[in-house]
Amino acid sequence: MPVSAQDKVSKIFAGIFAMSFFFITSKVDLLYACGSNYYGQLGIGSTVEQIKPTVVQNIKGSKILTVNSSISFSILITNEGQTYSCGNKKTNGHGAQKNIFTLIPQLKEKKVIQLATGSNGTLVLTDQNELYGWGYNEDFYYPTEEDKINPKYPTKISLPGFSRNYLGSKDMIQIACGSNVSFLYLDFKNTLSKDLRLLFESQKFCDCEIGTLGNQIPVHKAIVEFRTKLTIDQIQNKLFGEKSINKEQTLNYLKWIYYDEISDLEKLEQIFNLLELTFPPSVDNTLEKDIAQLYKDDDSKDFKILVKIEDDNPDKDIDDEEEEDKEGKYEEIPVHKFILLARSGLFRAMFDYVNEKDNTNKVQDYTNKSIKSLKILIKYFYTNSIEMTADQNPELIVDELSDAVEYYQLNDQCNFESQLLKIKKQFELN
Repeated sequence: MPVSAQDKVSKIFAGIFAMSFFFITSKVDLLYACGSNYYGQLGIGSTVEQIKPTVVQNIKGSKILTVNSSISFSILITNEGQTYSCGNKKTNGHGAQKNIFTLIPQLKEKKVIQLATGSNGTLVLTDQNELYGWGYNEDFYYPTEEDKINPKYPTKISLPGFSRNYLGSKDMIQIACGSNVSFLYLDFKNTLSKDLRLLFESQKFCDCEIGTLGNQIPVHKAIVEFRTKLTIDQIQNKLFGEKSINKEQTLNYLKWIYYDEISDLEKLEQIFNLLELTFPPSVDNTLEKDIAQLYKDDDSKDFKILVKIEDDNPDKDIDDEEEEDKEGKYEEIPVHKFILLARSGLFRAMFDYVNEKDNTNKVQDYTNKSIKSLKILIKYFYTNSIEMTADQNPELIVDELSDAVEYYQLNDQCNFESQLLKIKKQFELN
Protein backbone atom coordinates (compact mmCIF):
# COMPACT_ATOMS: atom_id res chain seq x y z
CA MET A 1 0.00 0.00 0.00
CA PRO A 2 1.63 3.28 -1.05
CA VAL A 3 1.67 6.26 1.28
CA SER A 4 -0.84 8.88 0.18
CA ALA A 5 -0.59 12.62 0.66
CA GLN A 6 -3.59 12.44 3.00
CA ASP A 7 -1.88 10.07 5.43
CA LYS A 8 -0.74 11.78 8.60
CA VAL A 9 2.47 10.48 10.16
CA SER A 10 2.04 10.01 13.92
CA LYS A 11 5.37 8.43 14.91
CA ILE A 12 8.82 8.18 13.33
CA PHE A 13 11.61 5.76 14.28
CA ALA A 14 15.09 6.01 12.73
CA GLY A 15 17.53 3.10 12.94
CA ILE A 16 21.22 3.30 13.72
CA PHE A 17 23.21 5.26 11.13
CA ALA A 18 19.80 5.90 9.48
CA MET A 19 20.14 2.52 7.76
CA SER A 20 16.53 1.56 8.55
CA PHE A 21 13.54 3.84 8.90
CA PHE A 22 10.04 3.25 10.30
CA PHE A 23 7.01 5.45 10.60
CA ILE A 24 3.32 5.05 11.43
CA THR A 25 0.44 6.81 9.75
CA SER A 26 -2.43 7.71 12.05
CA LYS A 27 -5.11 7.50 9.35
CA VAL A 28 -4.89 3.73 8.89
CA ASP A 29 -2.53 2.97 11.78
CA LEU A 30 -0.01 1.10 9.64
CA LEU A 31 3.72 0.60 10.14
CA TYR A 32 5.89 1.44 7.14
CA ALA A 33 9.58 0.61 6.70
CA CYS A 34 12.33 1.51 4.27
CA GLY A 35 16.11 1.45 4.04
CA SER A 36 18.79 -1.19 4.44
CA ASN A 37 17.44 -4.73 4.80
CA TYR A 38 20.40 -7.09 4.38
CA TYR A 39 19.46 -9.12 7.49
CA GLY A 40 15.69 -8.79 7.11
CA GLN A 41 15.62 -6.08 9.77
CA LEU A 42 12.74 -4.23 8.11
CA GLY A 43 10.41 -7.12 8.93
CA ILE A 44 8.70 -7.14 5.53
CA GLY A 45 9.32 -10.82 4.74
CA SER A 46 12.43 -10.43 2.57
CA THR A 47 16.02 -9.19 2.67
CA VAL A 48 15.59 -6.79 -0.24
CA GLU A 49 16.53 -3.16 0.36
CA GLN A 50 13.53 -0.82 0.24
CA ILE A 51 13.93 2.64 -1.27
CA LYS A 52 10.26 3.52 -0.82
CA PRO A 53 8.12 3.06 2.33
CA THR A 54 6.68 -0.46 2.46
CA VAL A 55 3.92 -1.72 4.75
CA VAL A 56 4.99 -4.18 7.46
CA GLN A 57 2.16 -6.62 6.80
CA ASN A 58 2.14 -8.88 9.86
CA ILE A 59 1.93 -5.93 12.28
CA LYS A 60 -1.30 -4.54 10.80
CA GLY A 61 -3.75 -3.49 13.49
CA SER A 62 -1.19 -3.48 16.30
CA LYS A 63 -0.87 -0.38 18.45
CA ILE A 64 2.86 0.28 18.52
CA LEU A 65 4.59 1.90 21.47
CA THR A 66 8.07 2.08 19.97
CA VAL A 67 10.40 0.56 17.35
CA ASN A 68 14.20 0.42 17.59
CA SER A 69 16.36 -0.60 14.65
CA SER A 70 20.08 -1.32 14.81
CA ILE A 71 22.69 -2.43 12.27
CA SER A 72 21.21 -5.88 11.69
CA PHE A 73 18.00 -6.25 13.71
CA SER A 74 14.86 -4.41 14.82
CA ILE A 75 12.77 -4.62 18.01
CA LEU A 76 9.15 -3.53 18.34
CA ILE A 77 7.07 -3.03 21.50
CA THR A 78 3.27 -2.84 21.35
CA ASN A 79 1.11 -0.76 23.67
CA GLU A 80 0.26 -4.00 25.49
CA GLY A 81 3.95 -4.58 26.24
CA GLN A 82 4.49 -7.45 23.77
CA THR A 83 7.97 -7.68 22.23
CA TYR A 84 8.51 -8.53 18.55
CA SER A 85 11.78 -8.66 16.63
CA CYS A 86 13.31 -9.51 13.26
CA GLY A 87 16.71 -9.60 11.56
CA ASN A 88 20.04 -11.18 12.47
CA LYS A 89 19.69 -14.46 14.38
CA LYS A 90 22.57 -13.53 16.69
CA THR A 91 20.95 -10.33 17.92
CA ASN A 92 17.17 -10.55 17.39
CA GLY A 93 16.44 -12.54 20.56
CA HIS A 94 15.13 -15.60 18.71
CA GLY A 95 18.38 -17.38 17.94
CA ALA A 96 17.10 -17.87 14.37
CA GLN A 97 16.83 -15.66 11.31
CA LYS A 98 13.53 -13.75 11.16
CA ASN A 99 12.46 -11.68 8.16
CA ILE A 100 9.15 -10.67 9.74
CA PHE A 101 8.44 -9.23 13.18
CA THR A 102 7.91 -12.25 15.44
CA LEU A 103 6.89 -12.39 19.10
CA ILE A 104 9.87 -13.30 21.32
CA PRO A 105 8.73 -16.41 23.26
CA GLN A 106 10.79 -15.74 26.41
CA LEU A 107 9.03 -12.39 26.85
CA LYS A 108 5.53 -13.53 25.92
CA GLU A 109 4.27 -13.40 29.52
CA LYS A 110 6.10 -10.15 30.28
CA LYS A 111 4.86 -6.60 29.81
CA VAL A 112 7.79 -4.58 28.50
CA ILE A 113 7.63 -0.85 29.21
CA GLN A 114 11.07 0.32 28.03
CA LEU A 115 13.36 -0.67 25.18
CA ALA A 116 16.98 0.24 24.44
CA THR A 117 19.18 -1.07 21.62
CA GLY A 118 22.87 -0.61 20.88
CA SER A 119 24.85 -1.67 17.84
CA ASN A 120 24.50 -5.37 18.62
CA GLY A 121 22.68 -5.66 21.94
CA THR A 122 19.28 -5.00 23.49
CA LEU A 123 17.91 -4.20 26.95
CA VAL A 124 14.23 -4.31 27.90
CA LEU A 125 12.58 -3.34 31.19
CA THR A 126 9.29 -4.90 32.34
CA ASP A 127 6.51 -3.43 34.44
CA GLN A 128 7.75 -5.65 37.29
CA ASN A 129 11.14 -3.90 37.17
CA GLU A 130 12.83 -6.92 35.62
CA LEU A 131 15.69 -6.23 33.24
CA TYR A 132 16.51 -8.56 30.32
CA GLY A 133 19.30 -8.36 27.77
CA TRP A 134 20.64 -10.25 24.76
CA GLY A 135 23.09 -9.92 21.86
CA TYR A 136 26.83 -9.34 21.68
CA ASN A 137 28.40 -8.73 25.07
CA GLU A 138 32.19 -8.72 24.67
CA ASP A 139 32.33 -5.07 25.68
CA PHE A 140 30.20 -5.68 28.77
CA TYR A 141 26.91 -4.40 27.47
CA TYR A 142 25.27 -5.96 30.50
CA PRO A 143 26.21 -8.48 33.22
CA THR A 144 23.94 -11.52 33.22
CA GLU A 145 23.14 -13.90 36.05
CA GLU A 146 24.64 -16.86 34.21
CA ASP A 147 27.58 -14.86 32.84
CA LYS A 148 26.69 -15.71 29.26
CA ILE A 149 29.08 -13.86 26.97
CA ASN A 150 26.73 -13.43 24.01
CA PRO A 151 23.21 -14.56 24.97
CA LYS A 152 21.00 -15.19 21.93
CA TYR A 153 17.84 -15.11 23.99
CA PRO A 154 16.48 -12.66 26.59
CA THR A 155 18.45 -13.25 29.79
CA LYS A 156 17.57 -11.79 33.17
CA ILE A 157 20.17 -9.36 34.44
CA SER A 158 21.72 -8.67 37.82
CA LEU A 159 24.58 -6.31 38.60
CA PRO A 160 28.04 -7.11 40.01
CA GLY A 161 28.43 -6.18 43.66
CA PHE A 162 24.69 -6.49 44.31
CA SER A 163 22.48 -9.40 45.24
CA ARG A 164 20.43 -11.32 42.67
CA ASN A 165 17.14 -9.65 43.52
CA TYR A 166 18.74 -6.20 43.52
CA LEU A 167 16.63 -5.01 40.60
CA GLY A 168 13.39 -6.00 42.28
CA SER A 169 13.07 -2.84 44.32
CA LYS A 170 11.26 -0.89 41.58
CA ASP A 171 13.87 1.86 41.59
CA MET A 172 14.89 1.62 37.92
CA ILE A 173 13.97 4.79 36.07
CA GLN A 174 15.60 4.66 32.64
CA ILE A 175 17.66 2.31 30.46
CA ALA A 176 19.84 3.21 27.48
CA CYS A 177 22.32 1.53 25.12
CA GLY A 178 25.14 3.07 23.13
CA SER A 179 27.59 1.62 20.66
CA ASN A 180 29.55 -0.42 23.21
CA VAL A 181 28.06 0.59 26.53
CA SER A 182 24.77 0.49 28.44
CA PHE A 183 23.39 2.71 31.17
CA LEU A 184 20.84 2.24 33.94
CA TYR A 185 19.41 5.20 35.79
CA LEU A 186 18.45 4.02 39.28
CA ASP A 187 16.59 5.98 41.93
CA PHE A 188 18.40 5.34 45.22
CA LYS A 189 16.70 8.29 46.91
CA ASN A 190 13.50 8.56 48.92
CA THR A 191 13.41 4.86 49.78
CA LEU A 192 12.30 5.85 53.28
CA SER A 193 9.26 7.73 51.97
CA LYS A 194 8.37 4.80 49.71
CA ASP A 195 8.46 2.41 52.67
CA LEU A 196 6.34 4.72 54.82
CA ARG A 197 3.88 5.24 52.00
CA LEU A 198 3.34 1.48 51.71
CA LEU A 199 2.91 1.24 55.47
CA PHE A 200 0.33 4.04 55.50
CA GLU A 201 -1.61 2.63 52.55
CA SER A 202 -1.74 -0.82 54.17
CA GLN A 203 -3.29 0.72 57.34
CA LYS A 204 -1.78 -2.14 59.32
CA PHE A 205 -0.25 -2.06 62.80
CA CYS A 206 -1.71 1.38 63.55
CA ASP A 207 -2.01 2.32 67.22
CA CYS A 208 -4.54 5.18 67.09
CA GLU A 209 -7.07 6.97 64.86
CA ILE A 210 -7.89 10.52 63.86
CA GLY A 211 -11.10 11.86 62.35
CA THR A 212 -14.78 12.21 63.11
CA LEU A 213 -16.99 9.34 64.21
CA GLY A 214 -17.47 6.93 61.32
CA ASN A 215 -14.66 8.54 59.31
CA GLN A 216 -11.65 7.71 61.46
CA ILE A 217 -8.37 6.97 59.71
CA PRO A 218 -5.88 4.60 61.41
CA VAL A 219 -2.43 6.14 61.92
CA HIS A 220 0.86 5.48 63.69
CA LYS A 221 1.09 7.76 66.69
CA ALA A 222 4.86 8.29 66.76
CA ILE A 223 5.27 9.61 63.22
CA VAL A 224 2.16 11.83 63.29
CA GLU A 225 3.07 13.42 66.61
CA PHE A 226 6.73 13.95 65.77
CA ARG A 227 6.12 15.57 62.39
CA THR A 228 3.54 18.02 63.73
CA LYS A 229 5.07 18.43 67.22
CA LEU A 230 1.53 17.99 68.58
CA THR A 231 -0.12 15.13 70.45
CA ILE A 232 -2.85 13.05 68.83
CA ASP A 233 -5.38 14.59 71.24
CA GLN A 234 -4.31 18.11 70.26
CA ILE A 235 -4.57 17.25 66.56
CA GLN A 236 -7.99 15.70 67.10
CA ASN A 237 -9.30 18.75 68.96
CA LYS A 238 -7.94 21.30 66.49
CA LEU A 239 -9.00 19.49 63.30
CA PHE A 240 -12.22 17.82 64.37
CA GLY A 241 -13.63 20.19 66.96
CA GLU A 242 -15.84 23.11 66.00
CA LYS A 243 -14.35 23.44 62.49
CA SER A 244 -14.22 19.80 61.49
CA ILE A 245 -12.40 18.97 58.26
CA ASN A 246 -13.58 16.16 55.97
CA LYS A 247 -11.93 12.82 55.27
CA GLU A 248 -10.43 13.96 51.96
CA GLN A 249 -8.67 16.86 53.69
CA THR A 250 -7.47 14.52 56.43
CA LEU A 251 -5.96 12.15 53.86
CA ASN A 252 -4.30 15.10 52.14
CA TYR A 253 -2.68 16.03 55.45
CA LEU A 254 -1.59 12.44 56.21
CA LYS A 255 0.05 12.08 52.80
CA TRP A 256 2.32 14.94 53.77
CA ILE A 257 2.96 13.34 57.17
CA TYR A 258 3.93 9.93 55.79
CA TYR A 259 5.62 10.67 52.47
CA ASP A 260 5.87 14.43 51.89
CA GLU A 261 3.24 14.48 49.15
CA ILE A 262 1.29 17.70 48.64
CA SER A 263 -1.65 16.93 46.37
CA ASP A 264 -3.66 20.06 47.23
CA LEU A 265 -1.66 23.03 48.47
CA GLU A 266 -4.69 25.10 49.46
CA LYS A 267 -6.27 22.35 51.57
CA LEU A 268 -2.97 21.55 53.24
CA GLU A 269 -2.50 25.21 54.14
CA GLN A 270 -5.97 25.22 55.72
CA ILE A 271 -5.00 22.29 57.95
CA PHE A 272 -1.72 23.92 58.95
CA ASN A 273 -3.64 27.04 59.94
CA LEU A 274 -6.06 25.02 62.07
CA LEU A 275 -3.10 23.31 63.76
CA GLU A 276 -1.45 26.72 64.21
CA LEU A 277 1.63 25.54 62.33
CA THR A 278 3.82 27.60 60.01
CA PHE A 279 2.99 27.18 56.33
CA PRO A 280 4.65 26.29 54.07
CA PRO A 281 6.74 23.84 56.11
CA SER A 282 10.37 24.75 56.65
CA VAL A 283 12.98 23.23 54.35
CA ASP A 284 14.25 21.54 57.51
CA ASN A 285 10.82 19.96 58.07
CA THR A 286 11.12 17.29 55.37
CA LEU A 287 10.22 13.67 55.99
CA GLU A 288 13.79 12.39 55.79
CA LYS A 289 15.14 15.06 58.14
CA ASP A 290 12.28 14.55 60.59
CA ILE A 291 12.74 10.77 60.71
CA ALA A 292 16.49 11.19 61.14
CA GLN A 293 15.75 13.45 64.12
CA LEU A 294 13.24 10.92 65.43
CA TYR A 295 16.11 8.44 65.77
CA LYS A 296 17.47 10.58 68.60
CA ASP A 297 14.13 10.76 70.42
CA ASP A 298 14.43 7.83 72.82
CA ASP A 299 11.45 8.94 74.91
CA SER A 300 8.97 8.20 72.13
CA LYS A 301 10.44 4.81 71.19
CA ASP A 302 7.83 2.15 71.92
CA PHE A 303 9.68 -1.07 71.12
CA LYS A 304 12.87 -2.88 72.09
CA ILE A 305 15.10 -5.37 70.34
CA LEU A 306 16.84 -7.66 72.82
CA VAL A 307 20.35 -8.70 71.83
CA LYS A 308 21.81 -11.67 73.66
CA ILE A 309 25.27 -11.06 75.05
CA GLU A 310 25.96 -14.61 76.23
CA ASP A 311 24.48 -17.25 73.98
CA ASP A 312 23.65 -20.00 76.51
CA ASN A 313 20.64 -21.28 74.62
CA PRO A 314 19.94 -19.43 71.35
CA ASP A 315 16.74 -21.38 70.66
CA LYS A 316 15.07 -20.46 73.92
CA ASP A 317 12.54 -17.62 73.98
CA ILE A 318 12.72 -15.10 76.78
CA ASP A 319 10.04 -13.43 78.84
CA ASP A 320 10.14 -10.81 81.54
CA GLU A 321 11.04 -13.27 84.32
CA GLU A 322 13.89 -14.81 82.36
CA GLU A 323 15.17 -11.35 81.53
CA GLU A 324 15.30 -10.50 85.23
CA ASP A 325 16.95 -13.84 86.11
CA LYS A 326 19.65 -13.29 83.51
CA GLU A 327 20.33 -9.64 84.16
CA GLY A 328 23.23 -8.32 82.14
CA LYS A 329 23.00 -11.00 79.43
CA TYR A 330 20.75 -8.98 77.13
CA GLU A 331 21.12 -5.49 75.81
CA GLU A 332 18.03 -3.56 74.76
CA ILE A 333 18.03 -1.46 71.60
CA PRO A 334 15.07 0.97 71.70
CA VAL A 335 13.31 1.65 68.41
CA HIS A 336 9.99 2.86 67.02
CA LYS A 337 7.77 -0.04 66.04
CA PHE A 338 6.51 1.67 62.89
CA ILE A 339 10.10 2.02 61.63
CA LEU A 340 10.66 -1.74 61.91
CA LEU A 341 7.36 -2.38 60.14
CA ALA A 342 8.06 0.07 57.32
CA ARG A 343 11.64 -0.97 56.67
CA SER A 344 11.80 -4.73 57.17
CA GLY A 345 9.76 -7.58 55.74
CA LEU A 346 10.91 -9.79 58.62
CA PHE A 347 9.33 -7.57 61.27
CA ARG A 348 6.11 -7.20 59.28
CA ALA A 349 5.82 -10.98 59.05
CA MET A 350 6.68 -11.29 62.74
CA PHE A 351 3.96 -8.88 63.85
CA ASP A 352 1.49 -10.49 61.46
CA TYR A 353 2.14 -13.78 63.22
CA VAL A 354 2.01 -12.51 66.79
CA ASN A 355 -1.49 -12.30 68.22
CA GLU A 356 -2.49 -8.67 68.67
CA LYS A 357 -3.72 -9.47 72.19
CA ASP A 358 -0.15 -10.21 73.23
CA ASN A 359 0.64 -6.52 72.72
CA THR A 360 4.34 -7.35 72.73
CA ASN A 361 6.75 -4.45 72.94
CA LYS A 362 10.00 -6.38 72.56
CA VAL A 363 11.55 -9.10 70.46
CA GLN A 364 14.75 -11.09 70.67
CA ASP A 365 17.26 -10.91 67.84
CA TYR A 366 18.45 -14.39 66.80
CA THR A 367 20.98 -13.43 64.14
CA ASN A 368 24.00 -13.72 66.46
CA LYS A 369 25.33 -10.48 65.03
CA SER A 370 27.31 -8.02 67.09
CA ILE A 371 25.44 -5.30 68.94
CA LYS A 372 27.42 -2.70 66.97
CA SER A 373 26.20 -4.11 63.66
CA LEU A 374 22.58 -4.19 64.76
CA LYS A 375 22.73 -0.63 66.06
CA ILE A 376 24.17 0.57 62.74
CA LEU A 377 21.37 -1.25 60.91
CA ILE A 378 18.69 0.32 63.12
CA LYS A 379 20.18 3.77 62.58
CA TYR A 380 20.09 3.13 58.84
CA PHE A 381 16.34 2.46 59.12
CA TYR A 382 15.95 6.08 60.25
CA THR A 383 18.62 7.88 58.25
CA ASN A 384 18.98 5.93 54.97
CA SER A 385 22.73 6.07 55.52
CA ILE A 386 25.39 3.71 56.86
CA GLU A 387 28.13 5.37 58.84
CA MET A 388 30.98 3.90 60.87
CA THR A 389 34.47 4.70 62.09
CA ALA A 390 37.70 2.75 61.83
CA ASP A 391 37.60 1.72 65.50
CA GLN A 392 34.28 -0.11 64.95
CA ASN A 393 35.95 -2.89 62.93
CA PRO A 394 34.37 -1.99 59.55
CA GLU A 395 35.39 -5.27 57.88
CA LEU A 396 33.48 -7.37 60.43
CA ILE A 397 30.46 -5.08 60.45
CA VAL A 398 30.21 -4.92 56.65
CA ASP A 399 30.32 -8.71 56.54
CA GLU A 400 27.60 -8.99 59.19
CA LEU A 401 25.39 -6.38 57.57
CA SER A 402 25.71 -8.07 54.18
CA ASP A 403 24.22 -11.21 55.72
CA ALA A 404 21.59 -9.21 57.61
CA VAL A 405 20.18 -7.80 54.36
CA GLU A 406 18.66 -11.15 53.46
CA TYR A 407 17.64 -11.98 57.01
CA TYR A 408 15.74 -8.76 57.65
CA GLN A 409 14.23 -8.66 54.13
CA LEU A 410 15.02 -5.01 53.55
CA ASN A 411 12.64 -3.28 51.16
CA ASP A 412 15.30 -0.94 49.77
CA GLN A 413 18.01 -3.51 49.25
CA CYS A 414 19.64 -1.64 46.38
CA ASN A 415 20.20 1.51 48.44
CA PHE A 416 21.44 -0.48 51.43
CA GLU A 417 23.98 -2.39 49.36
CA SER A 418 25.16 0.76 47.62
CA GLN A 419 25.84 2.16 51.10
CA LEU A 420 27.88 -0.95 51.93
CA LEU A 421 29.91 -0.48 48.75
CA LYS A 422 30.60 3.10 49.82
CA ILE A 423 31.92 1.87 53.19
CA LYS A 424 34.08 -0.76 51.48
CA LYS A 425 35.60 1.93 49.31
CA GLN A 426 36.07 4.28 52.28
CA PHE A 427 38.03 1.68 54.27
CA GLU A 428 39.56 -0.08 51.22
CA LEU A 429 37.90 -3.41 51.99
CA ASN A 430 37.75 -6.31 49.54
